[in-house]
Amino acid sequence: GRKEEGEIGKEEGEIGKEEGEIGKEEGEIGKEEGEIGEEEGKIGKEEGEIGKEEGEIGRKEGEIGRKEGEIGRKEGEIGKEEGEIGEEEGEIGEEEGEIGEEEGEIGEEEGEIGKEEGEIGKEEGEIGKEEGEIGKEEGEIGKKRER
Repeated sequence: GRKEEGEIGKEEGEIGKEEGEIGKEEGEIGKEEGEIGEEEGKIGKEEGEIGKEEGEIGRKEGEIGRKEGEIGRKEGEIGKEEGEIGEEEGEIGEEEGEIGEEEGEIGEEEGEIGKEEGEIGKEEGEIGKEEGEIGKEEGEIGKKRER
């Protein structure tokens, strides 16, 4: 019985030896997988940092965009006010133009009257000239009578 037990022990030893070698190989594979995992972890960490930086940049760009939006809104309000003022100035200018037009018409009428008065004055001047000549002639006649 001892011989059989010894052979069984020998076989179990060999099986144990094989299982040990397999375990050793599996350990090496596990070690390599661990190293790969470690590298993937480092890459993931770096990608995380890059993502964080991109997030900050995006946030800052968002703030800038919001400020630009506020400026644009204020510029729009100013533009609206300037437009309203321009509209009012245009209306005033229109009214002044109408007044100027009316004054021009009055001036034109006064010019016509002045022209007519000038013609009358010219005619009166002609009459006066003729009367002067008559007076001159009468004066000469009177001079001759004195002699």
